[in-house]
Amino acid sequence: MTYSDLVNEYIEKSGLSLGEIAKRMTDRGIKIDRSYISMLKNNKTKNPASEEVNRAFAEVTGGDPEKLVFTSFIDRAPETIKAVLENINDIDTYISTLLKKVGMDNTLFQEQIKELCGKEISNITIDDLIDVMSFEEKLEVLKVFIEDSFSQNKTLEKYISDLDQKRFHEKSNVLPFNSESLLQIPLVGRIAAGVPIERIENIEGYTLVDPAILRGKEGFALTVQGDSMIGDRIHDGDMVIIAKQKEVNPHDIAVVVIDHETVTLKRVRKEGSMCLLIPSNPTMQPSLIPAEQVEIIGKVVEVKFWPK
Repeated sequence: MTYSDLVNEYIEKSGLSLGEIAKRMTDRGIKIDRSYISMLKNNKTKNPASEEVNRAFAEVTGGDPEKLVFTSFIDRAPETIKAVLENINDIDTYISTLLKKVGMDNTLFQEQIKELCGKEISNITIDDLIDVMSFEEKLEVLKVFIEDSFSQNKTLEKYISDLDQKRFHEKSNVLPFNSESLLQIPLVGRIAAGVPIERIENIEGYTLVDPAILRGKEGFALTVQGDSMIGDRIHDGDMVIIAKQKEVNPHDIAVVVIDHETVTLKRVRKEGSMCLLIPSNPTMQPSLIPAEQVEIIGKVVEVKFWPK
């Protein structure tokens, strides 16, 4: 059932007019009018309704809030992701099982929880996290795993199985360290995690990384300068490992060159002809830059840090 089908079903079962639904939602603090509900009903909205709107609508009409929020997410998801989502009945149970398989120490999981929830994860369990996450945050975490599995040309089930096996072998492996299995990549200057600094491309040295994290891409390392990404545990003086690529997802941390001259470390979100460069330091604001001035040169795949 599509999102608009479910909206129609809830309206019909409620016996309320669109005007009455809008009034009751407004009474709950959700200010919308009957024309907007009509657009939701007929699948005519440019952007999907927020979780807050969907929940209020379902509560007013006597529907299931989480089902409506989930259906809204499925409806706007890419076709490949829809195929996975449509087979999930209980998202809490599914995500709990998924995260327990990949483990609390999984980098992808840690980064997403900190980005979406703004919470440290060292002293709480996965079930605790699920309890405090909003429905949209759960969906975003799920989306990250789905997109990452597709980037490796794997089904989600195969992807999770491989992560589970990797985690098992990492815990049980007692073989001595072997530097011959690592890849040497150049350490290239410094990168600003704050105000952009001049682009520096001189090689300052080399470092060793696990080639698996680059997934066949060319890589390099940069030393961080500044504190705009501290929400992702990226601090001044840390080293970031970069996989070279020209495109990233909104949840990825990217190395961005601005106007061919300056380089910075941010998340990137396209807004029409503009790009929003987003820090993870809660005291800092995003920067809006013309898209033609923004060049993505890579994605952060690992952070190396040392005790301060």
